[in-house]
Amino acid sequence: LERAVSTLREVLWSESGATYTPIGVVDPVRLAGTTVRRANLNNPDQIRSLDLKLGLPVYVVKRGEIIPKIEGLAPLGDLVGEEISYPNTCSRCGTALVDAGTRLFCPNQACPKRLLHRLEKWIEVIDVRDLGSQLLARLFESGRLQSVADLYTLDAEELSSMERMGQKSAAKVIAHLRKKRELGLA
Repeated sequence: LERAVSTLREVLWSESGATYTPIGVVDPVRLAGTTVRRANLNNPDQIRSLDLKLGLPVYVVKRGEIIPKIEGLAPLGDLVGEEISYPNTCSRCGTALVDAGTRLFCPNQACPKRLLHRLEKWIEVIDVRDLGSQLLARLFESGRLQSVADLYTLDAEELSSMERMGQKSAAKVIAHLRKKRELGLA
């Protein structure tokens, strides 16, 4: 376990589906042969439990020499940091976010970001690699896909009419979708 002292400069909020995850931006430090500029903060509860503030020195560690993480405050001296701000509303639908401690999330079941994330996860689960995230996003933004069930109403002709999608590629996507009609419980 390697550990270094750096300074927490900023907290960015990574958005995945309905969840907002904090990422700490620190002054660059060398750990396990790489330069670390960003480190995992996990969730709002971790920020509060460690009493993190911007401008304060922090311990940065690399778990398994892969994932950088902020593990706590380093000796402060007489430093006083700046409070970390949390997003209040969903960037996509404007709904007030819920801070459940271990998660900061949009509770709106109809949030477009949440619906698209659900589609992306379904495509990942059934392993349809030919239906990439850009094509899926275009179909979603056009209003053509709003639910998992809508995927199974697509046809090759409709897909091939989309920009940068040929007939062979469209047929391949549809074939892969049709092939995965039944899934095991796992």
